[in-house]
Amino acid sequence: MNGQLILRRHAVAGNIGQRTDRPHNRAPLYLIAFVAGSIIAVSLLWGLIIALSAFDRLPSPPVSGTWCIDSRFAWMKRTPQWKDARIIAVGSSVTWRNLDFEVTSAETKKQGVFNFAPCFLTMNQTRYLTEYILGRAAAARTVLTVLAPRDFEGCSRNRTAFFEPSIADRYIDSAGFGWWLYLRNLRLNDIFNYALNVHERRAILKFDPFGSGPLIGTTLDTGRAFKPEPGCYFELTELAKSLDAKGVQLIVATFPVMRAWSDRHDARGITQTNFKLDIENALSGTKAILVDGVTGWHVPDAAFVDPAHLQWPETADFTRFVWRSALQLGATLSPIGPKNSDSPHRIGSNNDRWGHLVNYRPATEDGPTRVTASLLRSRPHKWISMDIGASPEELIINTPFVDAVSQNTPGYSEAFAAGVPRGYSWCAGSYKPPNRTAPPAGFTSVTAWGAVYPKLGAPVLPSIEGAIEIANAKTYVYLKTQSRWVAVQDQAHLRMAGSHFIADFATQPGIQMKLGHKPDNVVAIGSPPPGYNSHFWPYGRGEFDADSVDGVYVQMDMRVTDPTMTYVANVGADWWRDPIAEYVEGFANNPGAGMSNWIELSTQWKTLRFYSWDNSRLQANPPPSLLERAVATTTTRRLNDSSAYCRSQSTK
Repeated sequence: MNGQLILRRHAVAGNIGQRTDRPHNRAPLYLIAFVAGSIIAVSLLWGLIIALSAFDRLPSPPVSGTWCIDSRFAWMKRTPQWKDARIIAVGSSVTWRNLDFEVTSAETKKQGVFNFAPCFLTMNQTRYLTEYILGRAAAARTVLTVLAPRDFEGCSRNRTAFFEPSIADRYIDSAGFGWWLYLRNLRLNDIFNYALNVHERRAILKFDPFGSGPLIGTTLDTGRAFKPEPGCYFELTELAKSLDAKGVQLIVATFPVMRAWSDRHDARGITQTNFKLDIENALSGTKAILVDGVTGWHVPDAAFVDPAHLQWPETADFTRFVWRSALQLGATLSPIGPKNSDSPHRIGSNNDRWGHLVNYRPATEDGPTRVTASLLRSRPHKWISMDIGASPEELIINTPFVDAVSQNTPGYSEAFAAGVPRGYSWCAGSYKPPNRTAPPAGFTSVTAWGAVYPKLGAPVLPSIEGAIEIANAKTYVYLKTQSRWVAVQDQAHLRMAGSHFIADFATQPGIQMKLGHKPDNVVAIGSPPPGYNSHFWPYGRGEFDADSVDGVYVQMDMRVTDPTMTYVANVGADWWRDPIAEYVEGFANNPGAGMSNWIELSTQWKTLRFYSWDNSRLQANPPPSLLERAVATTTTRRLNDSSAYCRSQSTK
């Protein structure tokens, strides 16, 4: 055993004298390998970037590291004239996707108006981006933002400084492409995702000439519930104060509510109510102008892509609404563009809704028209009766048919509308323009409308808390090809829109009107201010095939909520060239079909009715609702010499 031990010791001792590779001798090899590997990795990465660029699958240089936001910086690099803009829009995609500055005037466009909003921003980041842009767009005097509840989520967890200004400046102002940013802010996952989904990403990253992002959806997305944070409203307050200090005007518009989202995620309206109040509180004490889109702008769900974005064709009207409302609230802006329209109904100034009726004399210049005996004969439905009361000056309204005829026979208005010039053809109420029974050849759309005025001679009440309620609004057209009435507009499926307009529809723009929804599809609109009316219509025109229709019938229920409210109302219809036609001078796209008599509103529901036919034809083919045997309450409607009153003063 001792011999074996000696041999082992000699073997170990023999190893001590041999040369070995020690760690410090291998360091140069590690360094060479690292450098070589780095060069290879950078070369491969560079080759990948060049290849993706060659195949047009490379995302914008990552200034922020978020592909959608980086696309905005790339747009700013391509559009250097943004630094001279006087009006800028900043916010999240709620601002980016919902403003169409094409509708602004030539003067506004010449001054410079651009949309800088990217996507995904929360309110703290919107404030940060606004400060960055104002630091470089020295001419800017107005900041416009559109806000939805989702803009007020995540301020506590989303980093405010989501990009470095010095890096953004270097990229935007340099002549190069910005290749260095791919190495500085390397995100291979984002690069690969963009390359694999380039067509989808690029389709939703389009910019119009003003920087807005057109978006059209094919399926309705009702989204999710929103939970705004109090800290986000603080950020809005700080933004407003900062702009006040700079002498920059801030216009805040709240985004309208999608009914499908509300029904699913906010059935009690708590989120909507709190959002509106929190916005108002955040801006109180500042000079900011608040345009209330939550209660002031109503469109059907088909107008939305999701709860935060409108379909792009709808944004022009929303932009007009925001712009004109801001002007009415005192904003320093140039008037909106030449297409005078601030709603899907496209009502403009210059009396474009009623102008085709101005200066026309009533059809019965020689006096009021009575319901004649011939109207009472040959009735296809026995219950369609028109019993004349004790005096031929009275009509007993005991059936819907009699009610409809009395509302469309000149002379049976229950009162007159304050502010309507006596020379206007519709001063007395019922009026049907010649040759407007049917739509013009090639027209494919129609819309109903209603108008509420203070009653002539009633005391002027400067402030009334009550509302005017509207229910069961429906529009029927008569298909001559099928010999039947078909409903094309129904309040159960459509929202209402509207504004307050000068009583004689002079050139002044309309002002914002309160408009809210109640149970059972009832809509409540605001009372007309002194000198104005309350004008409204279903959003979404009724459609039909060209040359298939030769008549229209409209009806809707109305009442007031306060017995001290003394108002009159009437209803009517306009033919439209197609569902999306714009108003053009001369009413070539929207000739009026006519309107009904003035009906005095009360706290009890009253049904207002209009039809474009003459009475005898209506008897032969009454709409379904006129086939009912009786009205809820029998009343008497008296003939008045309205034409004499309305002729007593010439049109100005």
